[in-house]
Amino acid sequence: MDEDDHWIGGLLYYNTNDSRLVINNRVGMNSSINAAHPVGKILTVALIVLLLAMPFAGEFIGGGDVVLTVTDNAVTGINGRTEYVIDLDDVESVQLLDKLPEGLARNFGTGMPNLLKGDFSTPELGHMKTCLDPTVPPFLLIETEEGKLYLLGSREAGAAEAVYEKIKQG
Repeated sequence: MDEDDHWIGGLLYYNTNDSRLVINNRVGMNSSINAAHPVGKILTVALIVLLLAMPFAGEFIGGGDVVLTVTDNAVTGINGRTEYVIDLDDVESVQLLDKLPEGLARNFGTGMPNLLKGDFSTPELGHMKTCLDPTVPPFLLIETEEGKLYLLGSREAGAAEAVYEKIKQG
C-alpha cells in the first residue's frame, strides 16, 4: 500500500483513517507515531514544545547563582540543588587560585562555559568536587584531612577572597 500521501515532509505520519498510534517507518526498522491519532496529537505537540524550548534550557541549568559562603564552622558552595559543605575543622589546606588548574576535565556533572559543577579531575591534583563559574576568578582549592579536594568559586565579586581570609584566620 502506497502511504506517501500520509507522510508530511517524509518525517511526520498523519492519517485520520489509521487507528494505530504507533506505525512502522517507511524505511528501516524504526517506528513513528500517527500524528492524527488523539494521543499522537498530544505527543506531537509535546515534542514540538520540547524542541522549541531546548535553546533556552541552558539558561535554566547554568543560570542560577554560584554562591560561596563561610560561617563559623563551615564553607559552603551552592548552585541550584548542588551544595558542598566543608566543616572548617576538616580543612587541611586552602589555596586562592587566579586561574583554573591545568587539564581540568569533567568526569560527571555540568561543564558549561559559565558553570562547572560536579566531579572533575586534573592529572596533577586528581579528583575534586567543583562548583564555580570559570569566567569569574579567583577560585578556592580546599583540601580536607581525608584528602578530598573541592574547587569552589562565586559569581559575587570578592566572595572567594573573603572566604579565603576567614579560613586562614580561624
